[in-house]
Amino acid sequence: MDQWTLIKELIKLTPEKKWQSGGPSWLVPTGRRDGRISSSNQASNMPSPLDPVSVQKQKFSAKGLDVHDLVTLLGAHTIGQTDCRFFSYRLYNFTTTGNADPTINQSFLELLQAQCPKNGDGLRKVALDKDSPAKFDVSYFKNVRDGSGVLESDQRLWEDPATKSVAQNYAGNIRGILGLRFEFEFPKAMIKLSSIEVKAGTQGEIRKVCSKFN
Repeated sequence: MDQWTLIKELIKLTPEKKWQSGGPSWLVPTGRRDGRISSSNQASNMPSPLDPVSVQKQKFSAKGLDVHDLVTLLGAHTIGQTDCRFFSYRLYNFTTTGNADPTINQSFLELLQAQCPKNGDGLRKVALDKDSPAKFDVSYFKNVRDGSGVLESDQRLWEDPATKSVAQNYAGNIRGILGLRFEFEFPKAMIKLSSIEVKAGTQGEIRKVCSKFN
């Protein structure tokens, strides 16, 4: 599951579901005008789990989102799952060396290899947050700090000084205080995300049927 898709699913969560996951709530601006046609060609520049941080920065920047937004929105990976096929190369043949990605924590590597055996089912689901996959918290950032990021694009956040600084602030040492800060920043980033490339005037339409988002 790519970043934009996961974030879109978060937007669609009902208040009840967000509360069940322990996540924040926010007021969603209404009346946005969207296009009537969806084209796969327009999605060619979407973030990928294979993207290095430099490319992630470029893609987010192209949408008016900064490094702080990038790391904050990737925090959506605190809940949800991904497929083995999106990261199994890190476990067995990283950069065609025949070895695992050296940035993966050894005990976590063994766990992932058990969940995604070599030449196994690439569609098997694995939690993006090994510690609390159904809870919206700062565990995702602690995992990245400890070498337990599932996707390469997540783990690389700890190698870039700018993204590491933001992730480190969220992970911290005091779970409660910095956890609350993430919950405060995430809604702001989501509202900013929802304001990207809004059509105006008579362009597009104000959607009234939710199924059009599917």
